[in-house]
Amino acid sequence: MSGNFRRRRCDCGSGKRFNSCCEGKQAFAQVVTFEVDEDTIVTDLVLSPDGRLQMLGPSEPIASRSIEAMTMRPRPGKPPKILTRTPAEQSFSINLWDHIGQYDALFCIDTNTQTVEGRTVSVAAAFQISDDEGGLSPEGLMARPLGVFEFHGVTQKQENLAWGLFMQSVLKGQDHRNGRRYALITDSDQGAHQGYNDRKAPFFADRVLPDAFTLLYASDQGQSFLNDTIRKCDAQSRNVFRAYRDGVLTLADAPPAPPGLGAFTHCRFWWLAPRPGTVRLAALRFPPPKPASST
Repeated sequence: MSGNFRRRRCDCGSGKRFNSCCEGKQAFAQVVTFEVDEDTIVTDLVLSPDGRLQMLGPSEPIASRSIEAMTMRPRPGKPPKILTRTPAEQSFSINLWDHIGQYDALFCIDTNTQTVEGRTVSVAAAFQISDDEGGLSPEGLMARPLGVFEFHGVTQKQENLAWGLFMQSVLKGQDHRNGRRYALITDSDQGAHQGYNDRKAPFFADRVLPDAFTLLYASDQGQSFLNDTIRKCDAQSRNVFRAYRDGVLTLADAPPAPPGLGAFTHCRFWWLAPRPGTVRLAALRFPPPKPASST
């Protein structure tokens, strides 16, 4: 293996060089799936050294309606474990950096739900992956905590509700501008992501994904910075439940939800003060689902 190949950025998405990351470790597979609008003949598939793919037809390159890139780890006797799953619009590439570079900001969220003194309590933690300027320069990316929020009394799809709360906070925040595009990394409901991203299915109650957001998937396993940030979100969320166990927090501390929210009974949030590389978030707002039609 040539020295130049070993020193390239690792394809797993960790941001490290291959020779100090996945060289010699358990193999993983990278898969690119695509959809076209009509039956198409593929005559050749070209993979460039930087990981970009080009599909060729009998007379010209083939354009795709939708593209997804996945990183998977083989498992003996089981289907492969999906580690990351990222949609793309234009780039046929197995390089994770090519897919996240299309966004203006990259967020990550994870939610844990436990029973505390007989009440269902959900806690979501959010991070932003960015450089010091709030961008996505590969050399300076860090996972920066944005804060934690808590809601009570939701017995299903707690993760999805947390997505909605967080997305509204971003869209109503001082840094949002029309035309900006955001990616939200989650570790749940992976099989439904395409329907949510296509706006063909509601992600919670009657809520459809805002146009500014695209969902990405990352497991809490794997080597990439997406996987690592999911683990950070999970740990931050679990810290709140540890505070409950230690008596630092009590149920009585959580204020009732404002009238009309409907989805939960109590809520509170702790957004951190904005720092270099992070967005300013608005207070959480989430209107109740629309009433069912009487017809």
